[in-house]
Amino acid sequence: MSDAALPRLRAGAERLGLTLSDAQVELLRHYGERLLEHNTRINVTGAADLAELEVRHLLDSLTVVPRLPEGTTTLIDVGSGGGLPGIPLAIARPELAVTLLDSVGKKASVMEAIVRELGLANVEVVTQRAELAAQTWEYRQRFQVAVARAVADLPVLLELTLPFVRQLGRAIYFKKGDIDAELARSRRALRSLGGEFIEAAPPPLPDLLPGHQLVVVEKIAPTKAPFPRRPGIPERRPLV
Repeated sequence: MSDAALPRLRAGAERLGLTLSDAQVELLRHYGERLLEHNTRINVTGAADLAELEVRHLLDSLTVVPRLPEGTTTLIDVGSGGGLPGIPLAIARPELAVTLLDSVGKKASVMEAIVRELGLANVEVVTQRAELAAQTWEYRQRFQVAVARAVADLPVLLELTLPFVRQLGRAIYFKKGDIDAELARSRRALRSLGGEFIEAAPPPLPDLLPGHQLVVVEKIAPTKAPFPRRPGIPERRPLV
């Protein structure tokens, strides 16, 4: 592997306080290449090549690391698609037990193939809708952190993620642009689901990822039994 492999990723990670080994950078490069290969058959990334993927997806995924609570060991990536941000986080923080959740079987198969090829023993792939998985004993309120990079309104994301988070855990959402209106629409969802808004963190790397920010929510109370509601209901009737 060349010392120049993924230079912007290395430099950006250093600015986030994360030093990546050569082996970790090689795994991230390998992951990016496989993701692009699979993208010719099923849409798992909007990036056209590794140079675009390096910052727009791989480095963006790692911006969550400074917002992980100290001692975090369990994390679920809800609506993971091709494994973003879960797989980069599992590579950068190998002590994490990462669950990748997606309802689309073809996307889950892509993730399973990549996880096997990379030898990521700390990653589990689950093919199921979030509304159903979050009602099971195995996954409900079991995780210290839930992350979501999916494109959805914040009240919807709150209902699809907070039921997975244990009390005093966190949910972290990747957002872009002006999100004040979304935050205002989220008050009812936060009350109903046991969450409390912590911060809308400013763009961590504004020169590399302009407009990208993270919304951080703490789980202060258990999520009540009705939530999440049946599949499709959170999107059709969001808690606003």
